[in-house]
Amino acid sequence: TLAVPWFPKSRGKVIGFVMAGMGFSSTVFLPVQTALINPGNIAPIQSNSTLGNKTAFFESPDVLDRVPTSLLWLALIYGILLGFGILVCTEKPNPNKSTAKKSSKLKDIKEAFLYLKNKGLKSRELYILFLIRFLLITLGAGIFSHWKTFSLLLSSDDRLLSMIGGIGGILNSLSRFVVGIFLDRYNFGVVMLVQFVILAADMFSIYWVGHQSFPGFCVLILLAYFLSFTHFSTVPAQILKLYPGKHNSIILGAVGLSDSFGFAALAILNKLLFTGKSSQHFLIFFSVLGAFAVIAAVLALFVRETTEDKDATENGTNNKVNGAANHAFEMSRGS
Repeated sequence: TLAVPWFPKSRGKVIGFVMAGMGFSSTVFLPVQTALINPGNIAPIQSNSTLGNKTAFFESPDVLDRVPTSLLWLALIYGILLGFGILVCTEKPNPNKSTAKKSSKLKDIKEAFLYLKNKGLKSRELYILFLIRFLLITLGAGIFSHWKTFSLLLSSDDRLLSMIGGIGGILNSLSRFVVGIFLDRYNFGVVMLVQFVILAADMFSIYWVGHQSFPGFCVLILLAYFLSFTHFSTVPAQILKLYPGKHNSIILGAVGLSDSFGFAALAILNKLLFTGKSSQHFLIFFSVLGAFAVIAAVLALFVRETTEDKDATENGTNNKVNGAANHAFEMSRGS
């Protein structure tokens, strides 16, 4: 949200542009990871379990021995980029804001929690957006974690799959910005409904298409990359719209807690499906993700465009009543 005050009339585009950086990262780092870990493009080993599950893993020492060193190099690269980003971040100056003292900071924190209690927790939008983000975090993380594992059953070319992931990163980055533009022009529910319905169809069909056509699978996984991560732009933008003011960051934080629950849900799914007795674990997995997209689409329809409608109506009615009463009182005094 640091960039939003600089462009208050374009929340969706600004957040989409900022979050596009996170989507673009896979375009850069997937080929880098492959070059560090598997420069020889060694194919994984496929095997069948007693339950009929097909699996594919890298077992070559030439690949496995490179993992620890590669993690150190990646940590160094991430640390340099993160440090540079922190150094260049600049908060928009507020001329009406005096130098904050420690006591005023503590007061702001207390006011923020009161805002969460009195405003956020009493509005249905907070809970709906929390559930939407929870569902989409689980869905997106599931795709990101397992698409390559599934694709290795369809193709053993690791470099080709890394290239597909890189293209997916470009689409992932572009989608956050594009959806942000749409969100500035159309209702949240409409934008979310369209993309979630398409995403659900994608998830329900990707398993079957993958076993029939590898190019068809590639198209569907790229479409999933384009649609699965837009909530990183749309949900924060909608929160800033619904809860204007200096304390909306605590609403963002409250909704952001859903990320932890989403990753926990994915861990449970992994435990149940990929270590259980199911012989069709990928089919069930993608079907569950499709169901999550359907539920998110339905929930998005119940998100209002503003939480101030009711208050504004009531205030307007009260003002009219008070105005009429004052006018009658003045007329009586004049007569």
